[in-house]
Amino acid sequence: MNTDVLEFLRSGSFGSLSVGSLENEIRSVLGAPDASSVQSNPAIWKYRSLELTLSQGILVGISIYFSKEPVGLPSSIALTGWKPDRTWSIDEFKKSLDLFGVSWRTHPLVNDEDWKALQTQGGVSIYFDVNGSSSSLHSLQLLDQEYGAKKAAERVGELGKIIEGLKKPGAEGAQPPS
Repeated sequence: MNTDVLEFLRSGSFGSLSVGSLENEIRSVLGAPDASSVQSNPAIWKYRSLELTLSQGILVGISIYFSKEPVGLPSSIALTGWKPDRTWSIDEFKKSLDLFGVSWRTHPLVNDEDWKALQTQGGVSIYFDVNGSSSSLHSLQLLDQEYGAKKAAERVGELGKIIEGLKKPGAEGAQPPS
């Protein structure tokens, strides 16, 4: 499967795979994963530097990690065209996105002293490790927005239950009435 990194950034499609692909489609293209998570929902399938997230057998996340060099992908995947690597800074990446006509914005939720991110028109988040004034490419990640919103809502609900539990008399950390 030939995979164009720029096309992934523009559209969110990773070769013939995209959010919504089914488990059997993934296996037919990539084979069995090198490793998989113990949990089954979501399931995390690892193919060297490529990580796929599946919820109930449906692809909801695609990530490529650059934290180890060289980036290793399954032999069934050939990256074509432009190929960024770990050494790329956020400024170099922005210039390349502009040069190739890929629309982007600063990620609205990730921007601190150790971690910065961009987000492309295709919904792909581009994460960078930051150390002082230097930065380096960490990963390209796409997460299905509906799935992400659902998981965030579930987590908020869980946190609400924890907070309510702590407010009950006799609960560990509960505050006495004033």
